[in-house]
Amino acid sequence: MQLLTMSGLMKRYEEGQNILHCSANEHTIKEKNDYNRRQIMHPLIQKILSSLENIQRHQSIQKHYQVIDLLASGGKVEMLYDLAVALEENQWELSDLWAVDSLFDYLERVLALNAGQIYAETLVKVLALPRTKRLRNPDFATERVCYLAALLASKQDMIVLQALVQKEQENPAIQEFLCALIQEMILRGLPCAEDLLIVAFIEKMRELAHPLAMLPLELTNLEANLPLATYGLRYTNSPLPSSQVPEGLSPTLYPHALRDVHVTDISSQAVIDKMRAAVWDWSHGTWEARAVQLDQTISTDHLSGRLLRQLGVSCVQNTEGDKIFLSIITGEDALRILFAAASAGGSYDQGHYGAYGRLDAWNSLGGLVGAHEQASVIEIAKLVRESLWCYFRADNEWFYQQPWDIGLLAIRPDRSSLGIIAATATY
Repeated sequence: MQLLTMSGLMKRYEEGQNILHCSANEHTIKEKNDYNRRQIMHPLIQKILSSLENIQRHQSIQKHYQVIDLLASGGKVEMLYDLAVALEENQWELSDLWAVDSLFDYLERVLALNAGQIYAETLVKVLALPRTKRLRNPDFATERVCYLAALLASKQDMIVLQALVQKEQENPAIQEFLCALIQEMILRGLPCAEDLLIVAFIEKMRELAHPLAMLPLELTNLEANLPLATYGLRYTNSPLPSSQVPEGLSPTLYPHALRDVHVTDISSQAVIDKMRAAVWDWSHGTWEARAVQLDQTISTDHLSGRLLRQLGVSCVQNTEGDKIFLSIITGEDALRILFAAASAGGSYDQGHYGAYGRLDAWNSLGGLVGAHEQASVIEIAKLVRESLWCYFRADNEWFYQQPWDIGLLAIRPDRSSLGIIAATATY
């Protein structure tokens, strides 16, 4: 069954407007295939559900998207909410979960990316719907709120977002969403630290030990140019880790490269877990992390492919020096690389978006520079600035030679201990 044409859509909407307010005793809708589904719904929503009943997997639903676009452009947010409710309540009878999920996902995306209070508030209402089938994946709930928070913050102005926090701050059902939203606002330079309501909300979340509440309410100097994803209705442009690496990779040995050095592995599982925070769940990839103590102090002038091999990391073992590429970078560069890795993910991952991407990047930095377990972002930032940094990769079989190749080495402030993280992913 085909959807209404665009020219007939709004006419049908107006004709059926009163049906939304009728009682169940006045109207009974008979659905085909004897679903025993009895509820009052708009004729257009009925038609959308009917069109989804026998849809084949991966069959185009572009016309459904066009209906949602037109409703949104006309400000028909109540209709969009009713459609979301109908998709949730009737999903078990519809033949293809992929089509239902895709349509629901697109509806949420449209609400987030249309600027205005009515769209933001309707998105929060839709967010309260449980997406029952999708929640069989335990990670979906957190992923969903982080994704929608990123979309919303990318398009709404400060006044809209402030009003949303003010209205919903006591709603326990969306505290996770608000925590993520505030972080996304901070990443976009919005003055959250100056808003007393936001400050009070984050303080409350800090008392509850929410991990995002431990991040500062304003960007540090190291975060001035973090690479943020950009969003449109039909596209997402995500940052790639390799795009954050300054030009100048070189296989040339540095002038004071060390020939021999005694290396002691000082890695603990806790430190490894912190270092890998930005890449730990990359699919189609691998990673390794290590902390080592040298028997002498070094600087970036001592770095070489030979020294990297002596550190015991497998990503460069059995690789000739001219196949190992090095670049001296800054702490800001290292943070951008890790933020891109965490927020956008690997080759087949969605990443953790801006909020948790920021948290993961700081956790990785904390592990690399040897910060203590409870170190604040300010304390970690100080160690990052006092450390020396090197990006590396190798032309070998360990690295996939894709945009997700990462090798970071931190010479810690004592100049004799090092933190190393390497990761790679492929299609």
